[in-house]
Amino acid sequence: MSGEALSFGGRDVEVIDLSQRLGNATSAFEPMPHRIEYFDHTDTIAVAEEKFGLGPEHWREGLVWAHERVTLTTHSGTHVDAPYHYHPTSGGRPARTIDEVPFRWLMGDGVVLDMRAIDRVAGIREADVRAELDRIGYELKPYDIVLVRTDVSEHYGQAGYELLHPGLRRDATAWLVGQGVKLIGIDAWGIDRPFDVMAEESRAGDHAQLWESHKFGADEEYLQIEKLSNLGALPAPFGFQVLALTCHNKRIHTEDLRRRAEDLGILLIPGLEAAIEGKHTLLLDMPYSRLRVRNFKHVRALRKDGGLIIAPHPFFPAPKCLNGKLRENLDLFDAIEHSHFYTRTFNFNQKAIEYARKMGIPLVGTSDCHRIWQLGTTYTLIDADEKTIPGVFAAIRAGRVRVVTAPLEPLVRIREKWDGVASAASRAMRRRATDQPA
Repeated sequence: MSGEALSFGGRDVEVIDLSQRLGNATSAFEPMPHRIEYFDHTDTIAVAEEKFGLGPEHWREGLVWAHERVTLTTHSGTHVDAPYHYHPTSGGRPARTIDEVPFRWLMGDGVVLDMRAIDRVAGIREADVRAELDRIGYELKPYDIVLVRTDVSEHYGQAGYELLHPGLRRDATAWLVGQGVKLIGIDAWGIDRPFDVMAEESRAGDHAQLWESHKFGADEEYLQIEKLSNLGALPAPFGFQVLALTCHNKRIHTEDLRRRAEDLGILLIPGLEAAIEGKHTLLLDMPYSRLRVRNFKHVRALRKDGGLIIAPHPFFPAPKCLNGKLRENLDLFDAIEHSHFYTRTFNFNQKAIEYARKMGIPLVGTSDCHRIWQLGTTYTLIDADEKTIPGVFAAIRAGRVRVVTAPLEPLVRIREKWDGVASAASRAMRRRATDQPA
């Protein structure tokens, strides 16, 4: 998952989301399942009538509000554990709940410790932590946020995910907290070793090791982030900042969305742009989990169940574009994209156009819009026998498509934006002049 570039606090920064996505599809494998009910803008008409006496005629276009009803535990998805989670007291005082945690603990310089090679039974020891800090050349300071990378997050969504990671042993946690660290995160189900390991050792008589890093919080206060993801996307092991925000879920294709689109006469096809071996690949109407489909071998297995695969902007000069991977896996792809992202002066689509023609693969146009004004600048006319997903896919594979495209006009957009700003400023000046006393 790539970051988002933005300006914040007078600086240009890249923001990388390290949280897991929470949805009904991620519930079945969880030891503590969750459930999300989705209500769209028509589902809530009856609620508005009952509570406020306002029927659809009162609302813009007859549509009320959308919301979700979520049933979960505080261990669902990526979350922050407060000291009260570990024990009723911490350091001899009542343990803090999450609402009592200082914001200072949740914001700080980050450092990633690569612990992928550690055995899940042995766990991560103080010596492992010290050795990794020496390797990357970093010295901890108070309020640093330590993120433990195991890459077990790649198995999120699979049964048994909670039993795969190497957890922190008490000596490692105690040493980190002793350096002034208040927040430790891990890209796994829990910060301690898996429960099957701890349970076996506890039944054999070693009770002290049971939930030892959590229970260390009864002696000294600290926070944990569990179920992180995407730590491999961080550009370096340190030199970045971390902001920990809780409760992030993402809604994508649902039956409610499909019905709403159908009411509008739109055929809604579920899909996403996936990072397969780090290369952008469009998967349409395919069973997909980002953390299970990581290479083209997986995609090839999924292909047996149908769907459509498109090579997006394959020859653009960017590391996440397919380039040679398209040639290596050409049999997987049903079509090649003509991207909307070009102007009259530069166009990286030409190589894709020539390659599609040479290999006899259909060329399809997409908007891939990052701004609403880009929508409709490039699209595909499809001559399908029926307005169904199988019908559309069959037409694309048969080449019954025509790309309609026009280059982007960024200078026009800048001029339009400037005209809008100038117009607003002019109106404001006129208002101030009118408001002046005679």
